[in-house]
Amino acid sequence: MLSEIISFQTNGIVSVVEFNTKKVNTIDYISGASAMGKNYIEVKEISQSGSVNNLVVENKSDKYVFFSDGDILSGAKQNRVLNASVFLSPNSQKQIPVSCVESGRWHSDSPKFNATDYTSPSNLRAINAEHVNKNLENAQGHYSDQNEVWNMVKLYCKNSSIDSVTQNLSDVFEIKKRNIEEFNEPLQASEKANGLSVFVKKQLLSIEIFNRTDIYKEYFSKILKGVSAEAYYLMDNDEKLEEVEATYQTNVFFDEFGNRKFKQFCGVGVGSEKRYTANDFSGFTLEYEGHLIHLAMLSLLRKD
Repeated sequence: MLSEIISFQTNGIVSVVEFNTKKVNTIDYISGASAMGKNYIEVKEISQSGSVNNLVVENKSDKYVFFSDGDILSGAKQNRVLNASVFLSPNSQKQIPVSCVESGRWHSDSPKFNATDYTSPSNLRAINAEHVNKNLENAQGHYSDQNEVWNMVKLYCKNSSIDSVTQNLSDVFEIKKRNIEEFNEPLQASEKANGLSVFVKKQLLSIEIFNRTDIYKEYFSKILKGVSAEAYYLMDNDEKLEEVEATYQTNVFFDEFGNRKFKQFCGVGVGSEKRYTANDFSGFTLEYEGHLIHLAMLSLLRKD
């Protein structure tokens, strides 16, 4: 799967290894954020009364559209985060499973949702993936533990010293926007890469692969903003990660990946998922007609 290591970058305690895979740019599609910006799709509440854990997305275009797990959508009755990555076929409509990340609001401030330029923090994505995996195994769909999501949002607000009236995760990103952007500014996406390993201190936090290099470039900064939002981990220390160790950990992960056990399920949109849960990582791959659309493996070592 891994073809070539492209770069190693580090800033403070966050480090990134960029790489490309043997199969890249094999299918044409655009991101959900891009599609929403061009009015190709609409994401709305499922009805006037709404449902906390479901939204409806209508793709009015002839494009395939991709959303990543962890994408945060703002507006409508309350902000939500996607529980799973979604690959939408052209001219289709689909209900998508989400979790609420704004517990103190249940009234509409816009008729439809808008995209944001950040994903949810890595730890929240990891725990969401773990719950989704368990619920799929129990034939309960792509749903997470809503109470745990709300508790984690409260923790992010508290540890970022954010007084959010509606307990809104987006307030962490908006109020700390300047700090987050300054922190991530030295880290830049390569034109050649379609995957990355993210480290905090010497710990491998996540590994992600996108089919397309342009989609990867779009999500590079979103993912790192999500990492930066874990503000209670971002502190100065002497524990520095060297390039040789980061590269080694990335290679070992892929060397062992083929031996990881998984269970297969239908995707939320089109395609199929392989779902992985172990003591160290939780995650999935999303594939469509032989194309790997997205791989996300997220560390569970820091869940407590």
